[in-house]
Amino acid sequence: MNYLPLNYEQMNLYEGMYNPSQVHATNDAEVWFWERSLYQRAMAAIDFTLPKEWNADYFKFVLAWRGYISVIPTDEYGVIPQFCSVHDFGIYYEPKYVNVTTPYINMYDLLIGRDCALIKFTPDYLGIYDVIHHYAEKLALISASIDMNAFNSRLAYIIAAKTRAGAETIKKALDNISQGNPNVVIDDKVFKGITGDNEPWIEYSRDVKNSYVGEQLWNEHRTILNEFDNEVGIPNAGQDKKERRVTDEVTVLANDSKCRLQTWLESMEPGFEMVRNLYGIELSAKPHFESEVQTSGENNADRVL
Repeated sequence: MNYLPLNYEQMNLYEGMYNPSQVHATNDAEVWFWERSLYQRAMAAIDFTLPKEWNADYFKFVLAWRGYISVIPTDEYGVIPQFCSVHDFGIYYEPKYVNVTTPYINMYDLLIGRDCALIKFTPDYLGIYDVIHHYAEKLALISASIDMNAFNSRLAYIIAAKTRAGAETIKKALDNISQGNPNVVIDDKVFKGITGDNEPWIEYSRDVKNSYVGEQLWNEHRTILNEFDNEVGIPNAGQDKKERRVTDEVTVLANDSKCRLQTWLESMEPGFEMVRNLYGIELSAKPHFESEVQTSGENNADRVL
């Protein structure tokens, strides 16, 4: 689109190309909260071995969100990792040159493999922000639904009074009840004709029990977190777990949780090797969590009926 600002119809047309008829929960504090939480959760799944002089938080953040990070030699700071841009591409569309532009360093046209090293986090150099944002949106919507359902499930009464006297009486009585008074006395004249047309008020009581779905929402919340854990390499028993799982089921869950993590580790290894060859610096990454889950001594023959 080559015009600004965008009105509602244009935004709807543009967004509809990617997410038709979908509710978005973007650019709000709840999504930002979950993005930070899920990023930290994802980084906990990988143990990096880095030089103690390097800032590990910076290294992991740039690598995960940018998708790649350069390792460059400098006169003042030594060999350090730096946020960078890439340009020119080889026969397989892999980047050939790196530019580093910061308030402290300006280095251009560094040939990858000769003048610098480049470590990529994913095969497509795009990082994992899309994975984190995808699940952060879902968790934000579920969190908002839990809050809304809890608010709407509060026990409250709607009372329609037929007379001013009846309204004032019930308001005063409810005030006394809310203050903890065990006995509230009102004029019996208010109840004159309570079974007839002269009833002083009508009570509307909500069915709170059947309108509360918080437990189902929390189950969905845990299911989404389990799905994210599977994406980033954190083993879990699954939301629909049985009392005990058989060996085959455990193997499937373990393999499911390490597929994408294994891809990330394999993507980073050539960059680590490049750093070792150029600068003699040892870098490595390995899974933090064990993928094997105990099956309570159960084998394929010991199935739960």
